[in-house]
Amino acid sequence: MKPQKLSLLLYIKDPFDLKKGSFDVLYSQIAVEIRKLLEECKIRLSLYLPGNVIQVWNKQNIADIVWMRGAIREGKLEIVGGGFYDAMLPLFPTELQELQLKEHFCLVEKVFQTEPVGYFNSSMAWEIGMTEVLAKQGFRYTLVSEKSLQDTLGRATQVTGWYTAEDRDSVMRLLPICQNLCEVLLQESSTLQAKLESLGESETTWVVTQAIPLSSLEKIGAFFKRLRENFEQFSFQFWTLSHVLEESSGGKVNLMSDIGMNVGLPAGSHSCRELLLRRPEADLMHKQLLIANSHAKSLLPEKELLGVQRKLLPLMAPEYYADLYDNEGVRSPVVRWKGNASIIAVEEEIENRAKLDGRRVEVSDFLRNGNRQILVNNSNLQFLLEQRKGATLRSLVYKPAQLNLVSAFQQNGDVPRAFADHLLPTSLTDMKQIDAALNDGQGILSAPYDYEIERKENSLGVMLRAEQMADVAGKEHVLHIDKKFELNRSNSELDVRYALTNGTFSDLEAYFGTELNLGVRKVHGQRAYSLKINGQSVSLDASVPLLFPDATVVSLKDGLLSYAFRFRFSQPVKVALNWIMGSHQTAAPTVVQGVRLFLFWNLKLQGQGETDFGIHMDFSKRGFFL
Repeated sequence: MKPQKLSLLLYIKDPFDLKKGSFDVLYSQIAVEIRKLLEECKIRLSLYLPGNVIQVWNKQNIADIVWMRGAIREGKLEIVGGGFYDAMLPLFPTELQELQLKEHFCLVEKVFQTEPVGYFNSSMAWEIGMTEVLAKQGFRYTLVSEKSLQDTLGRATQVTGWYTAEDRDSVMRLLPICQNLCEVLLQESSTLQAKLESLGESETTWVVTQAIPLSSLEKIGAFFKRLRENFEQFSFQFWTLSHVLEESSGGKVNLMSDIGMNVGLPAGSHSCRELLLRRPEADLMHKQLLIANSHAKSLLPEKELLGVQRKLLPLMAPEYYADLYDNEGVRSPVVRWKGNASIIAVEEEIENRAKLDGRRVEVSDFLRNGNRQILVNNSNLQFLLEQRKGATLRSLVYKPAQLNLVSAFQQNGDVPRAFADHLLPTSLTDMKQIDAALNDGQGILSAPYDYEIERKENSLGVMLRAEQMADVAGKEHVLHIDKKFELNRSNSELDVRYALTNGTFSDLEAYFGTELNLGVRKVHGQRAYSLKINGQSVSLDASVPLLFPDATVVSLKDGLLSYAFRFRFSQPVKVALNWIMGSHQTAAPTVVQGVRLFLFWNLKLQGQGETDFGIHMDFSKRGFFL
């Protein structure tokens, strides 16, 4: 059998880990194994490395780097370009895309003394708008999934060779990856042989990719050992990826998009932007990054702007947008916590560099949904208010702890919010019934509010007014609501006040309450998360929803992160508490994603009657209050 022509790309997927330095030894060993592979097997190879991996190699394996420079000059090794942090580029503005590519390009040029001409990212997300960005950077080709190219061409058979995509006077060559050959390249020789025989004799070069494992030194050694064994047994004819361009073109394609691999999207999806539609938590993180970038561009000189934008680049990684668990995507509480903390830190740096101080408010379409939102800031707190959707908070940031409290993942796909108001019948007598009503969105008061910004000497407030309608026990009721969010004298205090008026001449008896979906974590151990109601500790081990009557003070503390926040009420309130759970695709295990608090009062109003309620929140960085 004639040897198959093979272009192999090895790559390292930048790991999501809070201690990046823990991988330095593994990276160093991979550098040794790559050199050994090239020396022993006499192959040609292409390689993609994230920026931090190149930096580690250059520091700890300079002898191997020097040897690889020689292999590059001899045409045995090709270094492929990409994002410095292996970013999901189609989701972001052009200047951030270009910065990712430029940072990686310059590092490759400095360390390996070569200019990359090919582009790769491990998620394989692609949109036609990338063509001009890549061409401007000097890239000649990009790797795409074979399936996406098949769909574009309307073929079911394998697609080989390369195709061109043209957009706005720029051209990019698309190299399809042979996925089913990737799947067997490291398997037993009999399986690999059967696959090679099924391909038949071909003059085409098959493009395959393999991710180098990072779990342990043993796994790395086993990976390269298997590669060497299969390469010695099967007489492949190896070429670098650039060589594929010397073959004949398969034609032109346009408007091709690729959802990306290993991002949790179903097969029917056509764009990686669907991640933002499927996961509101990812969408909010995406928009917070765009807001921070917009603030930096409007407030900072060019030299300082570049430094801030560099700190945004790690937040373009696929983990912050993929619909996955286990620190692979936004379903992980740790991923959301780290992403929010990083964005908050960047915003703080922008404020410090621009010397912003005091209380301030901005009104804009921050969420890119066609409506305006209100962003309110002081030195310690920030919240994003959607007055068009029931005057709810989409974020509530406590800056000293670099924490966004409104970051809970919702299993049903609903948008996490705080201060979402409900009017519920008093016939709901136990917590399970109340929990079911909240899950169903029963009695939600979501009509738009008119707003007015109130600036006083010692406070900044947003006054909201609306007429809200709800069905209670089969009868329609109307409430006139004045709802006010106010940042007070202290920079770590927030007041939420309600003034309610019965808009009909009929008596109204119901529960009026507000729901908060908070992204706090349920952890166990010496420094565990804790909850107190009226000063008494509440066990968090209960697996059923909990209901507490007549609370005047509720405090929550995360001992792991050393912060706390406290609710105090103008009159006693009932507290319904339940963990927000997410589950893997299998039945177990489940993952605690946050806590839902429903704070509610008995509401008894005669026709045209009035009443008011108040909630005072204060925050502590060290986890206790004076």
